[in-house]
Amino acid sequence: MTPENAVGGRDGERDGRQDRLRAKVESEKVRRRWMSRRRRRPLVVAEAVSAVLFAGGIRLLAGGENRLVGLLVVVVTGGLLAVVGTQIGLASRFRSDYHDLDERQRAEQARARLLGDRVTNVALAVAFVAALLLSGLTDEVDMAAVPPAAFLLLALNVFFPAAWLTWTQPAESDDEPGEEEF
Repeated sequence: MTPENAVGGRDGERDGRQDRLRAKVESEKVRRRWMSRRRRRPLVVAEAVSAVLFAGGIRLLAGGENRLVGLLVVVVTGGLLAVVGTQIGLASRFRSDYHDLDERQRAEQARARLLGDRVTNVALAVAFVAALLLSGLTDEVDMAAVPPAAFLLLALNVFFPAAWLTWTQPAESDDEPGEEEF
């Protein structure tokens, strides 16, 4: 097998996986399930609550007390984060590959990413100022608080764009795309 065939085989395999993923995201069943805002918004709330609970579980693990409870919270909410995060991605149709999106979808996703970066920057600045004020400007910092804060900032940066699109996109119509009434 030549290197060109090997690369072509992997690219063909990757294209097949992308096609299956695209078919799942664009399927009629998924579109109908997440068509209305009323059904999408609880996903965003569940993701936010799960992230905060997950950070609390990390705090329990890092703090030393109630480690078993912390482990249970981390495992349960971690699974919930994975499931709900996947559903948010399906509901918002938020993808990392831009090549198959139209200009409007690209602009919406770019705007959501930019807003996510700005929100993360503000949250990081607020966390820094709060840490300075709460520590009394001393060298001592409760190290058990660092992992949950780091997780929440990372989760905010990762989850915010898709959650924003899920929350703000208008409800889809039941009509097929491309069918417009004049």
